[in-house]
Amino acid sequence: MLIRNEFLRNRTDFSDERGTFSKLYGESNSGNISFGQPLAQVNYVKNSKIGTLRGLHFQTESFSESKIIHCLQGRIWDVIVDLRPESATFKNWLGCELSPEQSNFMLVPRGFAHGYLTLTADSEVLYFSDNKFSIEHERGIKWNDPELSIQWPDEPKVISTKDENWPDFHQGMK
Repeated sequence: MLIRNEFLRNRTDFSDERGTFSKLYGESNSGNISFGQPLAQVNYVKNSKIGTLRGLHFQTESFSESKIIHCLQGRIWDVIVDLRPESATFKNWLGCELSPEQSNFMLVPRGFAHGYLTLTADSEVLYFSDNKFSIEHERGIKWNDPELSIQWPDEPKVISTKDENWPDFHQGMK
């Protein structure tokens, strides 16, 4: 049986000093996958170096999103921070090691910031989001803000300029 060429797709990779990012699924593709809401995007991230930090990121207004984070290879320290002022856990954080051996994942609810630190080289992360990415609505918080006191297992060795320059909690929430 012949497989038509329309089923063959090439992935577009974007690389920098942290590793590789690939968008594997988005609204432009046919079909929907749901985890309570229609799935808007699936992203794959390869981090080549141990100690790579990505985050803490969130989106505002109608672009707020829920995510499910999976570590496909290696190990990461995954962190979420509650940004909802009305919540009893406002400004609290949760960190957890994710790895394929543990068969675990992190749910990031709407209204939370998310970030992670790679604990091994060549880690691979797959995450699902229920909303489109909007550069205009992207925000972040400094990963080492003393007010949040997140206990990272190690000091980051690789951080993008954008992630290094996010404001502290109070400035980032304005």
